[in-house]
Amino acid sequence: MTTPRSSRHQLSEHAVAFGPGAVPFYGGAGSYVNGLPRGWSESNDISGTFAEMFKWARVVCESTACDLPGVTIKYDSFVSNMWRAVRMGFVTAKNAEFVHNGLRWGFEVGLHPDRLQGYRFFKNYESATGVFRSRVTEATMSRVEAGRTLLLGEATTETLTLIKQVFPAAFIFPMGATAKPLEPDKARPTDDHTRTGLNAACDMSGLAHSLDSYDEMAKRFLPGYASHVSDVEAAFPMLPFAPWVWPFLLHRFHRDEGAGQHLFCHLFINERYVRGRFVCYCMLLYVIVFLITDCWLLVDPPRRFEWGLSLGSLSGRVVDRR
Repeated sequence: MTTPRSSRHQLSEHAVAFGPGAVPFYGGAGSYVNGLPRGWSESNDISGTFAEMFKWARVVCESTACDLPGVTIKYDSFVSNMWRAVRMGFVTAKNAEFVHNGLRWGFEVGLHPDRLQGYRFFKNYESATGVFRSRVTEATMSRVEAGRTLLLGEATTETLTLIKQVFPAAFIFPMGATAKPLEPDKARPTDDHTRTGLNAACDMSGLAHSLDSYDEMAKRFLPGYASHVSDVEAAFPMLPFAPWVWPFLLHRFHRDEGAGQHLFCHLFINERYVRGRFVCYCMLLYVIVFLITDCWLLVDPPRRFEWGLSLGSLSGRVVDRR
C-alpha cells in the first residue's frame, strides 16, 4: 500500500519509482543548479530579458509546478487524494507517479534534453501574419494575461543571439492560423512543432492507446437512457511544462498593431498545437490527469459529483468542491 499522504517533494515510497516499471523522468531535483535547470546561464543575461523565466523556474524548483500563475490545481489535496485512489484500486501506481512528477516538477511530455539539440529559429507562416494577424495577437496576449505564456521583450537580432548564450539549446517554432469552420471570419492560431523537430523528439512509448470512446458510448445508448456531457473550462492549458522544456516553446509575434515582433514563451500546455506526437502526448496527458480527478471525486464522497440520468427519472446532485 502507499503512504496515507504523499510528501510535497517526494513520491510515495511505495510507488513504482525505481523498478523496471519506473516512469522515465529527467527534470527532478538533480537537474537543477542554483535553482535553474542545468545548463542555463543566468549570468549571461545582463539585460534581464529572461528574468521571468528564471524567477518562475526557481518557484518550481523550490516549491511545485502548481505554484506557477494560472494553475488552479491544489497540489496537496490532489496528490493526497490521488494516492488514496491508488490504494483503493482506481488508479495504478505508475499513472499516479507520472502525474505526481508532473505536478511537482512540470510535465516533460515525452521529451529529454538528449533528443533536443541545437538552435532552430523559424519565421511565422503568412496565415498568421496576414489577414488573421489581429486574431493571433489577441489569442497570444490573452494567454499572457492569464499567466500561461510569458512576454519576454522585443525579438531583435540581439535577443536571438542572447538565447544561444543563455540556453544550451532552444527552438522558436513557427505560428500559423486557420479559419474556424463555423466562423470563417475568426481564426484559430496554430503552433507548428513539426518544423522544429519537437514532434520527432517526443517519445510516446508507454502511452499506447486506442480511440474507441465512440464505440464504448454507443453500447450505453439504450432505450430509456440519456447522456450528459460536461466540460472543465480551460482545463487543457492548466497543466504546466517542466522549466527545462520552456526554451523549446519560444515563439515570436506582434503584441499589438505595431510593426515589431516580441518574443514569447509557453509555460503551459496549449490547445492550439498542430497534429503530431507532441499534441498526442499532451492530449493523453490531459486525459490521464482528469481521469484521476474523476477518481478523486469518486473516492471522496463529500466532494463527489453525481448524476443519475434516465428518461424516466432525471436527477442531479452537485456538491461544492471548494
